[in-house]
Amino acid sequence: MKRLFVISFVAVAVLSMATGVQSADRIKRFNEKPFDCEVKGMTPDTVKADRSGVSEDIPVGEIESLTYDSEPAQFQTARRNIEDSQNEDARTVLRSLKDNALQRDLLKAEKAYLLALVNAKIAQTGGDVTPIKAAEGLESFLKAYPKYFRVYEITLILGNLNLQMNKYDAALKNFEVLAKAKSSPILQARGLLGAGKVLLAKKDGKNGEKVFTQVKKLVDEGELSAVEAEMTLACQLGLARCYALQGDVDKAIKVAQTVIEKSSPEDTITNASAYNTLGAALMTQPGKAKDAIVAFMHTHLMYNADPMLHQESLDCMITLWRKLGNDLRARELEEVKAQRFGK
Repeated sequence: MKRLFVISFVAVAVLSMATGVQSADRIKRFNEKPFDCEVKGMTPDTVKADRSGVSEDIPVGEIESLTYDSEPAQFQTARRNIEDSQNEDARTVLRSLKDNALQRDLLKAEKAYLLALVNAKIAQTGGDVTPIKAAEGLESFLKAYPKYFRVYEITLILGNLNLQMNKYDAALKNFEVLAKAKSSPILQARGLLGAGKVLLAKKDGKNGEKVFTQVKKLVDEGELSAVEAEMTLACQLGLARCYALQGDVDKAIKVAQTVIEKSSPEDTITNASAYNTLGAALMTQPGKAKDAIVAFMHTHLMYNADPMLHQESLDCMITLWRKLGNDLRARELEEVKAQRFGK
């Protein structure tokens, strides 16, 4: 009997590993190991987690990931697809999952979040979802799940989508929601960085510098230690663009080149942002158009994972080639942009 019990126990353990079933809710804070718990409730600002009878309210801005007890395997598959930029595959997987198969309201909310997210990513890369439709999907999520812990994340994505559509006022309102998040300096910083991007798009270097300086202050005060490297680079490059807009081009170029020298070749986002910053600074200098094109070409050919940064590099090169009188090169890049991101 004892032998049979042991065999049965091992069989159950192996089956659980094979199917990926998780026996508890699991939360991972930034730079910490994940822990098992039971999610008892949430608001946009906090997740209430019970750990062996001890309840804790965890600020949303500290949470890197949250997965649920016995969540369907489709969620894990969809997340992997999204990480690999296989957004259409993720959508197909999620659509195959029926709501009546989800026993917890939290699972229904997570499915809605993943679908809204993947449609936004498809829109950003010129797929079969328009940016307007994707934005409507994000807004529908916010109305349907106003207390879910993903509210700020969805609002940030909506802000970036509105910025992509040049809806600056709407984007600024989205980012201001994050900038006012309670007890979450990381979320506040992400909102400020978003607002800074809007100001850069509007060529307002003076006010942009004020916003990026606020984020730098949070870094210097140790409020963003969990994501310090990311935030420091974002501040440096944001301030560099502000310097260029205000005429201090040499300082902007120096900052961008320093970031490029220190960045890992595998860090596509940082490199793309740095090369675009370098190109934007060079664009303002007489006789540096071709040097600027070379900078933007790095993003286009080598660091094109981020759709907004890639589009920016293409738009700037198109403008520069036209200024140089090379309409053929400009049209070639317009065709590339249309193929990659749609009309």
